Amino acid sequence: MMSFAGLRWGRDFSGGGGEYDRHGFQKMLDDFQALLGGFSLGDYFPSMEFVHSLTGMKSKLQRTFRQFDQFFDEVITEHQNSKGGKRGEEGPC
Repeated sequence: MMSFAGLRWGRDFSGGGGEYDRHGFQKMLDDFQALLGGFSLGDYFPSMEFVHSLTGMKSKLQRTFRQFDQFFDEVITEHQNSKGGKRGEEGPC
């Protein structure tokens, strides 16, 4: 995943400062991985989905989604701004 981020966005998110620290990229990935690897009662028993609200998992999922959404919005905005508003001209990506 880190290699893809560096190739696609032309930045080094692999660790140790700069863009990596500014966006909290590793923390977002760690949170995302923990949520994906965790047990979800609602996956096995859909009627028990309300338990996610009681345990705080639902709010963690929503917070992580917002963080990634904000991160991708910033990357897209920076990419659009770097093109200088020239449509039809391909950039380095």
